Amino acid sequence: MKKLLSFVVTALLSVTAFAQTPFVTFEAVPSRSYSVPRVTLPDPTESYRRAQAQAQAQAQAYAQAMQIVSNETVSTTGYELYSGKNFPMKVRIIKRRNGDVSFTCIGIKKNNVWKPYDNGIASLEEMYNQVTTDSDKSWILELMELGNFMLIINPEKEVYIIE
Repeated sequence: MKKLLSFVVTALLSVTAFAQTPFVTFEAVPSRSYSVPRVTLPDPTESYRRAQAQAQAQAQAYAQAMQIVSNETVSTTGYELYSGKNFPMKVRIIKRRNGDVSFTCIGIKKNNVWKPYDNGIASLEEMYNQVTTDSDKSWILELMELGNFMLIINPEKEVYIIE
């Protein structure tokens, strides 16, 4: 039992002696200034949004170019090539902001009765610029003596030259 008591006393003295060692304080390391690099990844939807914005801008530009500046209906006379007679006509002229002008026949008066149509009218001058052979150019020049525009209802029966 003496051995046990001496062992306990020795253990207590060693713990007490160790507890009495001087207390060491640690000082904080001075802060260092550093920056974390910013990594920015491209937005995967950016190209889609850019393409969508570009398509919308093009659609707006097209809509603005196709905007109708004037829309008028005029009375004129058309010379029918096969019968050799003149007939009163109503023609709609549409002018657009981009400079395009379209002519549409909306009616022809035959035998004192108006017959409605919705046919485009071609410019003889544009036709002249598109043909390549001299015989076609000569034929169009002959038609230009009668008027400036051509309306084809039926190529074999009804062709009009409009003044």
